[in-house]
Amino acid sequence: MENAERSFEDRVDLKLREAHRQRIVEMSALRYYVDETSILAAKDVEARLEAQSQQLELRWKERMHRTVCEETEAHIPSLEQRLRSSMVAEQARSNLQRKHDESCCNKLAFQEMIPRIEIVVKLVATNEVSASRKHTESLVKQHLNRSLSAFSRLTASDNHLEVRDSNLNDGVDLSEASNVVMTAALSNTQVE
Repeated sequence: MENAERSFEDRVDLKLREAHRQRIVEMSALRYYVDETSILAAKDVEARLEAQSQQLELRWKERMHRTVCEETEAHIPSLEQRLRSSMVAEQARSNLQRKHDESCCNKLAFQEMIPRIEIVVKLVATNEVSASRKHTESLVKQHLNRSLSAFSRLTASDNHLEVRDSNLNDGVDLSEASNVVMTAALSNTQVE
């Protein structure tokens, strides 16, 4: 009887130990399965997140490209207008500089002409004094003064080469004035 009880207890104990080992094996397998499932799930989540991130980046790039194109196209007329305005302003500056250069050349030529006229005046003044000589000297001085005043108005306005004398009704051109002065001086020196 006693042996039978001990044998029964041993069998129960053996079965319990076997069940415990089986439970440990099953728990290990379950843990392994859970770990594998977690890893696979994490990888799947990471892959989905990466795919979504790439899609978002692609959409963002497309949106930025579209926005830049639209903004650029919207500003093209404004840029063209600014370019035209800049070209017009540059042309105006170029024309103004050209007129200024022409004015400087005219001024230099006129300044070179004045000493020659003064020489004519002195030559006339040193000749034998007579009514015709005094008339010639007066005429030369008059034309010289008219040329000087015309030139001063020319440098003030620089818009045209022909100016009007305030005391006369006809226009006075610098080259014509100098020719008149020289012609008058030379022709009147022959008057008795």
